[in-house]
Amino acid sequence: MPTHVRFALVLLWAAWLISGCSWIVHLYEVRGWGADLYSAAGLPAVAIQGALIYFIGRGSNLARLLVLIAAIPALVIVQVFFSAQFSLSPLRLWAETALRGAAMVFLLTSRSTHWFKRAKGTE
Repeated sequence: MPTHVRFALVLLWAAWLISGCSWIVHLYEVRGWGADLYSAAGLPAVAIQGALIYFIGRGSNLARLLVLIAAIPALVIVQVFFSAQFSLSPLRLWAETALRGAAMVFLLTSRSTHWFKRAKGTE
């Protein structure tokens, strides 16, 4: 695994951890699972993110492409629907965005792309 991919995975796991922790804090604040859309959608979103990051680490080009495709719409959804309604910390949003953005750059390098193509051929 190239260093670029390894570093991108560290960044993605850090963003995932921030996202999961903020969801748990939100659940504590609203005192329940089904209180709002953010509470209900949080667990599936965190689980899907974790699975995609795991499969990127296993060399799945499909998971890498899904993360790349979903990154921008996911950011827009969080900004439009959740940040104003639930007063999410702007620092948390900026941190997650910066971590994911940097990871996307590292996942798009030529060495990373070459590794994903090679990893697909060895599976």
